[in-house]
Amino acid sequence: MKAFATIATAALVTALVPACSLGPTSKEEVCESFTELGRSFTNANGIFDNAVFRNAGDLADIAGRYNGGDMLQRDAKALSGIADSKHTNGLELLNATQQIAKLCGHQLIRL
Repeated sequence: MKAFATIATAALVTALVPACSLGPTSKEEVCESFTELGRSFTNANGIFDNAVFRNAGDLADIAGRYNGGDMLQRDAKALSGIADSKHTNGLELLNATQQIAKLCGHQLIRL
């Protein structure tokens, strides 16, 4: 019984650790995640799939942990709302990433 509990605990910890990092992030991590969201949005061709919402959630988490003061907190909150929704559009994503775009030096979607 003790062995089963140990295995179950190890499996749970292994499953949860990649999903929730708690430490601060760097500008590079924020911008890499931002680029990935832009890529998935561009590849969606107007049909938003799980990748867009998953990447929005990932970016919300990373931006929320950025050590740049409160600069990215508004964007993180807006992206979290998008990630939890069932629909979005380009304008909503652009508005939700204004501070991140300033940090990274480019808009989400390069025209």
